[in-house]
This record gives sequence, structure tokens and C-alpha cells, in this order.
Amino acid sequence: MGIVKTISRFEINKRVRNILVKHGVSMHLMQNSCAGHTIYLKGTLLKENEAAFELQAVEYLLSDITALSFVKHLVIDFTNWKIVHEGSSFAIEKKDDPLIKKKELIKKHDFHATKKSDEKDKTVAKEDQSTNITFDILKKNK
Repeated sequence: MGIVKTISRFEINKRVRNILVKHGVSMHLMQNSCAGHTIYLKGTLLKENEAAFELQAVEYLLSDITALSFVKHLVIDFTNWKIVHEGSSFAIEKKDDPLIKKKELIKKHDFHATKKSDEKDKTVAKEDQSTNITFDILKKNK
């Protein structure tokens, strides 16, 4: 009989996180966990500089994770990618993500969030109940 080596959940999660970091994934928007031989990835898949991934980079990332000997299933719930693990391949499709659109809009217009004041031409950032930041642009009244 061969020797069966078991690996802890901690070690599995660590190895998956190492792969995500190696590929430059922004970890503050991503969660990973495991149960048995199944890896769960959830969140928004962005690079560390908050840029979007290209399709080929997503394929490389997923193939590195599935290349781990202990991974039998991969369950993915990304807000900006629709990915279905089908046997040894993936069906990958980019989705529109309102969070990413909001960030791109902010970068495009170079808005700066400031505290609310009496000046009506400032950009005001306020936090809603779900901890998402919304930006309101107040026009100057003449």
C-alpha cells in the first residue's frame, strides 16, 4: 500500500493564497476557503493596482490552482467574472461589475472624496449601510 499524505485546511488555503498573490490578485477584495478537495473563491477579481484581469491571465490563474494535487473541484463566485469549472476546463465570461464601473468613473474624472462642507461644488463621499461608498457630485448653485 502507498502512503497517503493528508494536508491541513490551513496549508491548502495558504497554497491557494500564494498562487493568488503570485498572479497579482488584490487580496482585500477576494476570499478563499476549502472543504475537503473543493476550493471556494469569492469576491471581485482585480489586480493589486485595481486594474482588471485579461481573459488569458484568468485562465492561467485558474489552471495554476487546479494543478494543485489536492484540488478536485473549484467553486467560483466572482462579481466581475462568470466562471464555470467543467471537468478539466473552464467556461469564462467577463461580467459588468458596478463596483468596478464606479472605480473607473472615479479614476476617469479624478474625483477626490472630501468631507461634507457648505461649499456646494465639492465631491462628497458618504458611507451607506452596506459599507459601500457612494459618490455624490453637488453642482454649484448660481
